[in-house]
Amino acid sequence: RELLRGKLDWTVVRREVLRHGVAPYFFARLQAIGGGFVPPAETDRMREEYAANARRSLRMAAVLLRTLDLLESRGIPAIPVKGPALAEAAYGDVALRRFGDLDILVRKEDLPGARDLFASLGYRLAHPFTPRQERAHLARAWELTYLSGNGKPSLDVHWRFTADYMAPFLDEKAAFGRQGRATLLGRPVRSLADEDLLLFLCVHGTLHLWTALYLVCDAARLIGSRRGWDWRGLMERAGRCRVWRMLLLGLALARDLLCVELPPEVADAANRDGSVTVL
Repeated sequence: RELLRGKLDWTVVRREVLRHGVAPYFFARLQAIGGGFVPPAETDRMREEYAANARRSLRMAAVLLRTLDLLESRGIPAIPVKGPALAEAAYGDVALRRFGDLDILVRKEDLPGARDLFASLGYRLAHPFTPRQERAHLARAWELTYLSGNGKPSLDVHWRFTADYMAPFLDEKAAFGRQGRATLLGRPVRSLADEDLLLFLCVHGTLHLWTALYLVCDAARLIGSRRGWDWRGLMERAGRCRVWRMLLLGLALARDLLCVELPPEVADAANRDGSVTVL
């Protein structure tokens, strides 16, 4: 509707899509409905940004694949989360989502082996710890960030989905047992089961207070890219893990902002929860 009126302030549009992390997907959707609505100069600028992001995303996906191979060679199973793996799983193309680092989930007992591998590759911890600090961090936090001095993207290594004060009952070991297989750049990789990934995205969005549209878009795209969701099982698991409201809030945002169709029982549950409505 706004495109047809021809009164969009494209300076504002570009600023907002960049701020909300959805510039590649926004450009692709504009192209799908017809680029003739957009001023040529804006189309050229967005196309250049899209191409630059695509090149960067492909490089990062290649780094992720090599990292996963090296971990597997040392007997460390690792599941990629967010980043290029999520882009391909939910959007169908690594170029349609922006990401700044690479995230992988490993078992807690494999953290020392992963640390040794990353050290051999020239990575260093973003925040070095004393032994006492490291014990406290491993007990309470959920990720370690490794930086590279040779231009490689940073690695966020998770051993749980989020901080234990956020969602202490999400079971990462069970998620490894339910893991599936996906493809990244035509290569098979480990993946979270769809329901685990959706729960993770809703908890992650809550952690960031849903302050950017890409957080909602990730959940919406994942829902739309799959069929046969076990909504009853998902809701029951969310209740057991005490992330019921986080899930409902993510689903309600996906419905109200991005027109995702939810089953009546799920939509009713979100509508009946007064806190979800307020949030």
